Amino acid sequence: RLRRVAQVMGADFPENAIAIDAVRDGVHLAGHVSIPSFSRANALQQYAYVNGRPVRDKLIAGAIRGAFADVLPRDRHAVTVLFLTLDPAIVDVNVHPAKADVRFRDPGLVRGLIVGAIREALANAGIRAATSGAAGMMAAFRPGAASYAHAGPANGHRSYEAAYRASGFAGFDPARSPQRPLDMGLEGGGLEDTEPGNGGFGENDQVAFDAGPLHSADARAGQTEATETLLGMALGAARAQVHQNYIVAQTRDSLVIVDQHAAHERLVYEALKNALHARAVSSQMLLLPEIVDLPEEDAERLAFHSETLARFGLGIE
Repeated sequence: RLRRVAQVMGADFPENAIAIDAVRDGVHLAGHVSIPSFSRANALQQYAYVNGRPVRDKLIAGAIRGAFADVLPRDRHAVTVLFLTLDPAIVDVNVHPAKADVRFRDPGLVRGLIVGAIREALANAGIRAATSGAAGMMAAFRPGAASYAHAGPANGHRSYEAAYRASGFAGFDPARSPQRPLDMGLEGGGLEDTEPGNGGFGENDQVAFDAGPLHSADARAGQTEATETLLGMALGAARAQVHQNYIVAQTRDSLVIVDQHAAHERLVYEALKNALHARAVSSQMLLLPEIVDLPEEDAERLAFHSETLARFGLGIE
């Protein structure tokens, strides 16, 4: 099946895909989803099949989007091929004249299965970089390729060194680093060719970095220990900032690129969750209470969940 999927999705999809195989209450989900770094600008490469029938179902699309919500920006979409197998009696395939939509008897079960299976697979796969992106990046760094060092005011790009120094990591000079991987072809196109104010980096700007204080050997040793600790963490130690949007970090065996705005949203979200678990949401009594008429069954259900609603700041009498 994966070989056929590769013929449709492209030869690079299998290398950047995670297998899905899960069962819940008689509903079987199988297929493959892309890793977060292998995404598209639209959802056209999201395929779903219900009992072998191709469908374009909003519930399935929403479940895929929800499963990737924590690892993909809002404007990016995963590449997926999912196969749902279930009892035909619990799914209606006659909702749409073209048979493109389906209606599940228990939509919550299907959505929960898709979201849970994808999230578990992503967690087990860990952080991986898309092979297509890595190949393109390495090609751009090889001799003869377009060099950032020669990009001047005409296109607004900064040189290789300038991008790192301007990011705020003044202690790291890529030109002198023994870990510098490839020759960037800086001869004749160094920092002298760029002027401040045009997206470049001039000599006057360098003075602010060169004038930094010299740390003692003990202080440097402490920094080394702290860096080693960060390298062992999932997101690693920050090394640079790109375009004021992305943080480049290093772990012991990989490179991690973090969308700092998405990371900030996640931190705020986690802080709100922690605050909710630690204490109830603060609320204020209404001057005139809202009176809502409900059927007896709904009123009983609401009263049963009154304590939960109170934690969210909603008082019911």
